[in-house]
Amino acid sequence: MLEGTIVNVPEKNSKKMRSETIQVDTTNILFVASGAYTGLDKIISRRKKEKYIGFGTTSNEAPSRRRASQLDLHDHHDDNNNSRIQEENLERDKYLQECEARDLIEFGMIPEFIGRIPVIVAFHSLNEDMLVKILTEPRNAYIP
Repeated sequence: MLEGTIVNVPEKNSKKMRSETIQVDTTNILFVASGAYTGLDKIISRRKKEKYIGFGTTSNEAPSRRRASQLDLHDHHDDNNNSRIQEENLERDKYLQECEARDLIEFGMIPEFIGRIPVIVAFHSLNEDMLVKILTEPRNAYIP
């Protein structure tokens, strides 16, 4: 389907086992595979042989899983950690900008699928101000 072929798609409301199909030419369709991809930044940092521990620092020793989860839990409950969160987001964004196909394969995607995606683009993290603008500034905003 991603390679620009003609695909037979069954009709939506057909209840028959052998329903009518519609042919769709996927040649000029742009497929976007977006998502959260949680932990992909750590895979990239491991590939680059840097131990990612957050807050703009690297270390030769990675914290244990239990310690890393405690650090994450503590940091998310601290009210005065906006600058730390911003630093962590900047570091995460830095790693995600260097994402390669092999990182997505290690993340768990199948190579046959990744091989058909010619361009990988990482989006930047949104901060609180950006989220407020998204919710309040559009003409049909959810929060007036």
